[in-house]
Amino acid sequence: MNYKLPNDRQVVDALKKVLSEHKTINSQTKLQHLVTEELKKREPLYNISEKRLRVIAVRTNFVSIKIFTRDTEEKTPERCPVCTTPLKYPSKEWESEIASEYVCSLCSYRTGKTKRVPVRYRFSLVVNYHSLNPNGF
Repeated sequence: MNYKLPNDRQVVDALKKVLSEHKTINSQTKLQHLVTEELKKREPLYNISEKRLRVIAVRTNFVSIKIFTRDTEEKTPERCPVCTTPLKYPSKEWESEIASEYVCSLCSYRTGKTKRVPVRYRFSLVVNYHSLNPNGF
């Protein structure tokens, strides 16, 4: 099956339009569907994966993302499962019970000594995003 990948600027534009219309979207799958529909208006072969769309959304300044997680028994990952940014581990002096939570520096993902797996996302338009960087990043 043939498809084309839109560039990040095209994805950001489509994301702005979709969130301007819907304000809040409670599902990554629904967001991907709506953004893909918007992209296909420009080029019928455009497609985007949920992961790429989520990573682009995290890096913009007009999307607020609420991450719902569940606990697992797995070891804490080295990279954020939401945006793929390396997680910063505490220094050796903080590896005690006091340092029980790691936070991603880019998105709002939090995890403890065991991995929290993202199970659902809520994407919302940031109020007054027009006053922010016009490029969206």
